[in-house]
Amino acid sequence: VVKMVLMAPIALVRILLLVVSLLFLALICMLATCGMDFSMDPETKDRRPMGGCRRALLLPVRLIARVMLFLFGYVWIEEGFRNGRCCGTAAKVIVANHVTWIEPLYFIWRELPCAAAKSELADSYIGAVVSKSLSLVLVDRFTSEGRHNALQQIANRASPTSGFPPLIIFPEGTTSSQSTLTTFKRGAFAPLQPVQPVVVQYPFCNFDPAWVPGISTTWHALRMVCQVYNRLQVDYLPVLSPTVEETADSRPGEMFAARVRDVMAGTTDPNMVVTTHAFEDVRLLSKVAKPGYSLKTISSVTTTQELDDMLEWNLDDVQWALDKFREFDKNRDGLLDVHEFCQGFKLDSDSEFAHGLFASLDKDGMELLDFKEAALAVALLSPKVDQDAITRLSFLIFSLDGDMLTSADFGHMLDFYSRLDPSLAENTPSLVSSFSLVGTQVNAEDFSQLIQTDAFVSLRTFLDINNIGNLANLVRSESFRKKEAKRPRADC
Repeated sequence: VVKMVLMAPIALVRILLLVVSLLFLALICMLATCGMDFSMDPETKDRRPMGGCRRALLLPVRLIARVMLFLFGYVWIEEGFRNGRCCGTAAKVIVANHVTWIEPLYFIWRELPCAAAKSELADSYIGAVVSKSLSLVLVDRFTSEGRHNALQQIANRASPTSGFPPLIIFPEGTTSSQSTLTTFKRGAFAPLQPVQPVVVQYPFCNFDPAWVPGISTTWHALRMVCQVYNRLQVDYLPVLSPTVEETADSRPGEMFAARVRDVMAGTTDPNMVVTTHAFEDVRLLSKVAKPGYSLKTISSVTTTQELDDMLEWNLDDVQWALDKFREFDKNRDGLLDVHEFCQGFKLDSDSEFAHGLFASLDKDGMELLDFKEAALAVALLSPKVDQDAITRLSFLIFSLDGDMLTSADFGHMLDFYSRLDPSLAENTPSLVSSFSLVGTQVNAEDFSQLIQTDAFVSLRTFLDINNIGNLANLVRSESFRKKEAKRPRADC
């Protein structure tokens, strides 16, 4: 606070000069794009590249970007080029970690590139003018059509003969801590062209420039201009190309993206954390009423992608389940004990069924359920569940590690379901015997196929949708009904 008070006069001058710089930037961009044809090329589904004369008019933008970096306190910038060049890159695609909104200014100064950016950037007048002049790929991250169009445009611009300047992409899709790399979206890597990895770091003493969820943009910018100076380190790593195995990947770019991320994490900082969390997890934090609670209950135990893989849940489903979990969690410790579990799901706390289900979900035996474990119960007790879903959920609930179902796990499953349908108990010995003929354990896919064989007809009949009402009827409240409409999943 003392520093901010002392730096207030300098900060005020910086802010005024930043406003003037931004106006000059917008004016130059307007002149460069005046009369330009922004129609889409029917062949490439992308706009046509800007001509050489118009690009020349944009050269002052590089100087303005450097002035703005200076005004934000980045007096000098430490750069390293391990790619064999004195500056810049020969690759058409540049990928970098995204810590704050300073990186776009740096790359405008260094490369004057086109870029992939969120479509909301064009909502403001100045943002729209700049996005047109820099030929940005505007990504609508919340619709499948928007993501598909962005993939097409990225593939076009990644081509060596596209006529576009280098394309800068932040594959995390959002900003994150500079000590963490979240999951890379595959859009930048799907064209299977060489990429230039760049690692950006901000050494600091008192002010961490990382712009993470929960930090106000205005407050963050104010803190930055109130620093005497800020430091920025940029490291251009060697250009990476996809391997033969990565080229044959069924989801083009996914394996390539994972390797590039590992290289970026290991080359620069051995302590950098590589996490499976992604943009969707950050978006969830921004949508829920209590981001801190979401960090404690979800981010520490699972990811939205894992819940999608397990339960076929989209982001709205996860948010709905989190709201319910928070409602059940009376003491807000991020865990459910058996009483909170029974009360939340409207189950008889004295029933064998309730305690049996709780014990099956409690994988670590701590007599507490985290959000990931409770999510299985939410899905299992949903009136919308079908036979395929109940088979998949049964595997996840009763397999001890979630990967393989052992004969002991299978016996536990039969014992549990027999409490709902005593007739199933008569067939338990033959079912266990049939399971043992297959082996000591099976994976989820094999279990689904096993259920369809004649030897397991009694269990299949029990899991039929007509009998699943025994589970669904345990849920008394209409508030547990899941929405039927599913939004398309993010895949770029």
